[in-house]
Amino acid sequence: MARKILIRTNEYPYHITARTINKEWFFLGPADTWNIFVRHLSKMKTKFNVRIHAFVMMSNHFHLLVSTPDSNIDKAMHYFMSTTAREIAAKAHRINKIWGARYYRSVITTPEYYAHAFRYLYHNPIRAGIAKNINSYPWSTFLQKNAQKLIVQCEGFDAFMPDTQEELSAWINQPTDEIYLESVRKALRRSYFQFSKSKRIKKYDQFRAHLHKNTNHHVQYFESYHKTLNARQR
Repeated sequence: MARKILIRTNEYPYHITARTINKEWFFLGPADTWNIFVRHLSKMKTKFNVRIHAFVMMSNHFHLLVSTPDSNIDKAMHYFMSTTAREIAAKAHRINKIWGARYYRSVITTPEYYAHAFRYLYHNPIRAGIAKNINSYPWSTFLQKNAQKLIVQCEGFDAFMPDTQEELSAWINQPTDEIYLESVRKALRRSYFQFSKSKRIKKYDQFRAHLHKNTNHHVQYFESYHKTLNARQR
């Protein structure tokens, strides 16, 4: 299968994910692997002027939300993937590949889509059954103090995000149906985050319920945005 055309943008954030070869667990202990990731995220942030919004390390893959003011996602991710692979391989005394394939990226074009992606990213350990809630999962920028300093808000894309850390954790931890989560996962596999047409139209109310809405502005945005979206589908 041909690789999807690279989309470089300084306007929208990306969701990035990559998995180890053969879906094996990372070849070092989680603390050592986490420290490698955090160190190279910090270097990537400085070297390529990227803005890191969230990062979660799972047993054999990671999720990253990031923006690139210099439209250089390819250079930034080439650096991150190659340097982390070399360091993990060296410390694990491994001669084979670390990553199974190139990273997947999805451009996120609306605040609504960003909220879906953000919650999916941090909800991933809960969905996988390795954490009861995000507050108890040690390998994410939500909890780890040594990585929280890397995080900046995604300005202009936080319209549907909770305002406080307490509200944020409650929103991430709330029970979530599998149909919704699977739909978000599939949307994140597209070059541009997008639910399928049937999901956008028929299941809009159910999906909307998963977002955090606490002001009239949020409701007005929903109504305006989806009125335009539905008109385009006719």
